[in-house]
Amino acid sequence: DPAHPTYQIAASMRSGEQMVSLAGLDVYTAPPKAVSEFFATGYKPEDITNRIGMNYPVTFAEGVNAKQVEVLWTIDDNFKKFVAQLVSAGGTKLTGDDLRTADKDFGTKLFSNFTPSEQEAIRAHGKIPDTAKWAGRASLDDLMTESALQSFIVDQGALDARILKEVS
Repeated sequence: DPAHPTYQIAASMRSGEQMVSLAGLDVYTAPPKAVSEFFATGYKPEDITNRIGMNYPVTFAEGVNAKQVEVLWTIDDNFKKFVAQLVSAGGTKLTGDDLRTADKDFGTKLFSNFTPSEQEAIRAHGKIPDTAKWAGRASLDDLMTESALQSFIVDQGALDARILKEVS
């Protein structure tokens, strides 16, 4: 829809190489370390060219089940029914409880409602979740989102502590 353009964002780049290989996006966020690496490896701004349409092969580490990852971009019939139910039930007027009930009814596992002890276990494991531990309990997307949120809590706590130390 031209009235509501969509932008592709490359968030939290981790290396200078990503700045070149992900070229063609609209917005980049990169920490100073990645920008420094970009220039240290000899890249120049003109090396960032449009790569939209390139075919990037996807490979998985040994032991990773590709089917477990494909769920992140696969929309199955059950999910379509879930969405249709939400739209017919009021769409944007629904409450969080309405969404959680529909999620439970359709088994989509989008809103796991992790307990505090489960959040602590996820936080202790770090940003990349232990998918085997949560298989059947939460969808991969929900687990990754929760892991990112819990990782942010750790990072924010470290930043707050550093600021308080500098202020004291």
